[in-house]
Amino acid sequence: MLVKFIRQFKLNSTSKFYLLSIILILIPTVVLTIIAFKISYSATIAEIRMQMMEAAITLEQQFDIKYSSIEDIIIKQGVDSSSRAKQILLLNEELQPMVDNVSSKINGDIHIGFFWAEEQSIIACGPECDDYSPKRWSLDSPVFESYKTGMPAFIDRIDSSYLGHENISLYTLPIYNNNTIDGHIWVAYNTDKVSHIAHREAGKIAFIGLFIGVIFISLSYLLSIYFRTNIAAFANSVLNNDTDNNNKYMCIPELQPLVIAIETKTTELSKSYQLLFAEFQKNIQTLNELKESEQRFNTIFYNGPNLLFIVDINSKLCLDCNKNFTLKIGYTKEDIIEKSIYDLEVFKAADIDKIFSIINGNGKITNLEISYRHQNNKSHYGLLSTEFLTIDNKSCLFMVINDITERKLFREQLEKIDKLKLIDKLAGAMGHEIRNPMTTVRGFIQLLSTKNELQPYKHYFTLIISELDRANGIITEYLSLAKSTPITLTKANLNTIINNLFPLIQADAFARDMQIKLDLHEISDINLNEQELRQLILNIVQNGLEAMNTGGLLTIHTELINDKVCLKIIDQGKGIPANVLNQLGTPFVTTKDKGTGLGMSVCYAIAGRHKAKIYIRSSESNGTEITISFPTDQSTTQST
Repeated sequence: MLVKFIRQFKLNSTSKFYLLSIILILIPTVVLTIIAFKISYSATIAEIRMQMMEAAITLEQQFDIKYSSIEDIIIKQGVDSSSRAKQILLLNEELQPMVDNVSSKINGDIHIGFFWAEEQSIIACGPECDDYSPKRWSLDSPVFESYKTGMPAFIDRIDSSYLGHENISLYTLPIYNNNTIDGHIWVAYNTDKVSHIAHREAGKIAFIGLFIGVIFISLSYLLSIYFRTNIAAFANSVLNNDTDNNNKYMCIPELQPLVIAIETKTTELSKSYQLLFAEFQKNIQTLNELKESEQRFNTIFYNGPNLLFIVDINSKLCLDCNKNFTLKIGYTKEDIIEKSIYDLEVFKAADIDKIFSIINGNGKITNLEISYRHQNNKSHYGLLSTEFLTIDNKSCLFMVINDITERKLFREQLEKIDKLKLIDKLAGAMGHEIRNPMTTVRGFIQLLSTKNELQPYKHYFTLIISELDRANGIITEYLSLAKSTPITLTKANLNTIINNLFPLIQADAFARDMQIKLDLHEISDINLNEQELRQLILNIVQNGLEAMNTGGLLTIHTELINDKVCLKIIDQGKGIPANVLNQLGTPFVTTKDKGTGLGMSVCYAIAGRHKAKIYIRSSESNGTEITISFPTDQSTTQST
C-alpha cells in the first residue's frame, strides 16, 4: 500500500526512493518514541506513587505514636470547642512539625499534609507552607472518595487551586476516630512534571532514531548517485546506439539481458516503423481523397438547385437539408433539424404516409408528384425521388424534390389559352350565324304578341323574348372574347373612370340595399382603353354585389404600389370555394346558379390586353378581394 501511495506522486525514481526511505525511518521512529513515552510515563508514575505511599505511611506512623485521632489532640490540649480558629491553630502547631520532618526526607515535588473533615480544611501541609490559614476543599471533590470506601485511594488529574496546578495526582490515607473518619493524610504530586520526564526520555529515543535515519539516507544518497551516474551513461550509450560502449558501463551485470533485448526490439521496431510509415502515407492519401470527395458532396448537397433533405426512417426526424430546401419552405435550418417531418407541416400527413407506404413496398420512389407548402401557406409542387442511406448506423432516406411549380402554372396557363382559342374559333365561326335567325325569330314573336287574338299568350311571348335576349347577351360576350381587332390605349387616370361610373354603380347598390365605398388615392396616369376598363370594373362590381347579402359593403380602392397602379375591389360576400378559385377565368366556371363564367373570362382578356395581372384572395369569413395591377411605364401602343 505504501508503494502504491508513493506512485501517485509525480516524482522521479530517485525522489520516490528518498520519500520511501524517509517514511520507513520516520514511522518506526515515531512508533518507538510513542512507546518510549508511554513506558517512561508509566514507570515514573509508578515510582512517584510508591514515594507518595511511603511518605503517607511514614507520616501516619509518627501521628499514631502521639495521638489516636485528630479529635484526641484537641481533647488533650483542652481547647474550647467553641473557638474553631484556636482549634485549627492548635492542630497546626502539633501536626506541622511532623509534616515538615517527613517532607524534608522526600522528593521536593511531593506535597504532604493533614486534612480535618469536621472543618473541611487542610490543617498542616509541606513543604513551603507558611500560611496556616485553613485550606478548604469542597465536599464534591474526589478527595473524599476515601470517606466513602474507608480505604486509601489514588485520585488522578484533579484541580488544586491551593497547590497552583491543574493536573494533580493525590493519595489519601484515612484517619479514624472510633471507627469514624475524622480526617486524612494527603500526598499530592504535579503530574505535568511526569509528562515532562516522559517527553525527555522519548526525545532521546527520537533523536537516536533520526540520527540513524540521517546516516542511512546519506549512504543511500551516495549509493543512488553512483547507480544513477552509471545507469545514465548506459542509457545514453543505448540511445546513441553505441554498442561498443555498452560493455564499458556494465558495472551492473544484471543490465546485460536488457541490452540484448533492446537491440532486438530496436531492429524489430525499425522494420515495423518502415511498414507503418508506408501505411501512414497511404492512409493520408486516402484521407485527402475522402476530404475532397466530402467537399464535393457538400458543395453539391448544400448548394444544389433541387430541394434535398435526409430523414431517419425509424424516428421520422429530419437530419439534414440543403439551402434551397430552407428557402422554398421559409424555415431556418435550426427549425428543421431534429424535428419530425410530420411536425414541420411542410407536407400533408397523407402524402407522408403514402411516401413511406411506397418505400416499404417498392423500396424507392422516382418522380412522384407531391405538393408542399411554404411557411406562409403558399403551395408548391415537385417531383419526389428517394434513395436509401446509412448514416451513423441509422437507416435514412435521402429525398430529392425537383420543383415544378412554375412548370405546372405554365401548363395551366397553356390549357386556359387553348380553351380561349377554342372559344375564339366558336365565337367567330358561329356567333353571327346564330344571331341572324335569332333576330328574325324575335321580330316575329314581337309581331305575334301585338295580335289581339293571341293576347292570352302574351306572357309566353314575353318569356320567349327574355330568353332570346339572354342568349343574345351570351353571344355578345363570346364575340367580346373573340375580338381580334386592335384597341387603342391612351393616357388616362383610373380614378376618373371610377368617378364617372360611381353614380351608375351606386344606383345598382341602392336598389339591392347595399353600400359602395370609394377609397381612391393619388395615382399615375396609365395607358388604357376606357371602354374596356369600364366593362372590367362593371363586371367585377356586379359579381361582388351579387355575392353579398342585404346591407353589405363593397369597397373600390386605388393606390400606387412599387410603381404599379393597383385597383382593388373588395366585397363582403361568401367567398369563392378553393376548387373554383383555381379555375376562375375559365369559361363556364362560375359560382352562380344561372351564370356562364364568361364575365371573368372577359375580365382576364381585358387585363391581358392591358398587360395587367389579376390577383384574387378569398375566404368565407372575409369575402373576396380582387386586385388588378397595371404597369405605369407602358407607352401608347396598339395591343391585341
